[in-house]
Amino acid sequence: MDFSIRTATPAEQMYSYSQSGQIEAQTGCIGHLRADFGSDGNSFYSSWADHNASLKDQAFKDEYINLKEPLVLRSYTAQNDDMTTVISAEVEYKGKTSLVSGTGNGPLDALCVALRKLLGKDFEICAYTEHALERKSSSKAATYIAIKDNDDNESVFWGVGVHENISTASVYALISAVNRELSK
Repeated sequence: MDFSIRTATPAEQMYSYSQSGQIEAQTGCIGHLRADFGSDGNSFYSSWADHNASLKDQAFKDEYINLKEPLVLRSYTAQNDDMTTVISAEVEYKGKTSLVSGTGNGPLDALCVALRKLLGKDFEICAYTEHALERKSSSKAATYIAIKDNDDNESVFWGVGVHENISTASVYALISAVNRELSK
């Protein structure tokens, strides 16, 4: 893998770590992503540090994290080969339990295919990010997903998933985003 290291531009420097709380408040800084190269030059490490824990209060959790209504995810399985993933999920929607399945380039794409068929909605994932909640291999993962409603081309809905398994955290985040869209 080839890559190059360059100096950050002045515009990029505005978003880098700063000791100034005033600048952080003015730019809406909610935390810092720290990236380090290992001493051997081949390793890379990253971590996230929240700066405003009040943004993750109970109201935030109730609005975004692992939402279970109106679409309830009962269970799911995913099977992978080199090129595709098939996901099967048991979901409940409007009082009816259904087994849905979809095929995609990964579990999220496959679940999107399945949910589009079930719900008759046209949406796409437009943003994805995740991080560990602690610096250890047994840490829970937090995944943030935004979906765009292709029917109106303007609405974006965010969801957050938290789970010990990073794949499940991602599935929960997608379900949470879809639930926010369904509840609009």
